[in-house]
Amino acid sequence: MAQIKFSAEDALQIAENTGAAKIRKDIGNNCRILETIESGGKYESWFNTYSSNDPATSIFQINIDPLTDEYKIVK
Repeated sequence: MAQIKFSAEDALQIAENTGAAKIRKDIGNNCRILETIESGGKYESWFNTYSSNDPATSIFQINIDPLTDEYKIVK
């Protein structure tokens, strides 16, 4: 965890700048945002998931490397 260079706030801003803000606004900000980090495991990244009122329904998901800020839009 001490090696993390990009905070939760940084990861959220990356998500917003890469499409999440538009999707969120398109649905009137009526969504949930879940941000988690996995370190020391298989993925080692921030997971940002935006979902509708049904938490099981993701409308946008992005994984962000906490060391390099490289990202992959999953959905």
